[in-house]
Amino acid sequence: VLFRSGRLAQRPMGPLTEQLEAGGCEIHLRPRDNVLTIQGQLRPGEYTLPGDVSSQFISGMLFALPLLAGKSTLAVTGPRESASYIDLTLRALARFGVAPRERETGWTVSPHPYRGPALVQVEGDWSNAAPWLCLGALGGESVTVTGLDLASPQGDKAVCAVLARMGARMRATGDRVTAFRGPLRPVEIDARDIPDLVPVLAAVAAAVPGTTTITGAARLRLKESDRLETTARALRALGAQVEEREDGLVIQGRSPLRGGTVDAAGDHRIAMAAAVAAGACEAPVTITGAQAVDKSYPAFWRDLAALGKGVEGADAP
Repeated sequence: VLFRSGRLAQRPMGPLTEQLEAGGCEIHLRPRDNVLTIQGQLRPGEYTLPGDVSSQFISGMLFALPLLAGKSTLAVTGPRESASYIDLTLRALARFGVAPRERETGWTVSPHPYRGPALVQVEGDWSNAAPWLCLGALGGESVTVTGLDLASPQGDKAVCAVLARMGARMRATGDRVTAFRGPLRPVEIDARDIPDLVPVLAAVAAAVPGTTTITGAARLRLKESDRLETTARALRALGAQVEEREDGLVIQGRSPLRGGTVDAAGDHRIAMAAAVAAGACEAPVTITGAQAVDKSYPAFWRDLAALGKGVEGADAP
């Protein structure tokens, strides 16, 4: 029995639950109180999922299928968005002795027990490194993030390439990446594989005179908030000119931004993006609902204060 709440309960589950039901599970959703009940045993078989709804559906099936009593196949239809997260899943499976056999349309998965390695080192999170690198790109002082795997398949590692295209100076050595301010310029950003970077990259773009266009981000409407709408609203509150489109944003940057009050809309990425944008504002920025960062980065405000930024409230010291 799963008790669902908040924005996550509004995400489309149909493509996954249909496959689970076809595979022998019984699934019941009570919309009134957001309770999801699953019972029954998934059986080996042929499964198909779309590639453009959620990579998490694909990861979940890849984790489950090796535990079944017989061979199964998993096919993915259409373009695979956030494909790097599927690559991470396959790498994690390999570490535990499971290797689905790749086919043209997906994978064949044979029964195989998980065997734990003696040690697993969990790599740093490029999604949470991105706000700091964006702050460094905006200046004044450089910002260094440690504990990163420069060979990681994480899609959000692309933050380095995007910031470099925008004119920031990036330096990577060992497990460290440093972002320095440069003569920033507007660019076009295809966000199909990096949707989580859109709010913080939009915050940088808002402080760069000229037109930055972000496309391929329609799935952001199904996150903790409608991130296209809430990113646009947050940046407008700080003085930027932002046009919201069906699958992205068009940002007319200005320097400096004005400052003001931003509603985090219950979304950790919006709160962090507002903190990044504050680095380019001439007046203070107030973020309501700043505790939203607790979902992925509870120490975010303390770390921001440790960089010498003036932070009041939240968990700042």
